[in-house]
Amino acid sequence: MKKEKEELVECPQCKEQKEKYWVEKHGVCYWCHDKNAEEKWLEHTKKETVEKGSSFNEDCIICPYCGYVCSEDDLHESTDTYCDGCEKEFHLEVEYTPHYSTSKLEKK
Repeated sequence: MKKEKEELVECPQCKEQKEKYWVEKHGVCYWCHDKNAEEKWLEHTKKETVEKGSSFNEDCIICPYCGYVCSEDDLHESTDTYCDGCEKEFHLEVEYTPHYSTSKLEKK
């Protein structure tokens, strides 16, 4: 059985031809919807970090003073660092999550 081709319409945000279902349901295509949600989450997280004066277990470095997303270049260890946005110093704690791999031992 041949699958019907999805009807396409222009996404008003990215101006690309995307699936009509997503654009009509969400007002934008899937990719723009996902991007908007991520941006909304980041803005909320930045605001919350400034209000609390700290962040916890984030995927990016957020200044606890101004909410600026700092560059992650060469920051692989915990250290005191400066914000490029407000130029204040803050402590950065780099956290690593362990991952495990296993394999069978060969029988002798």
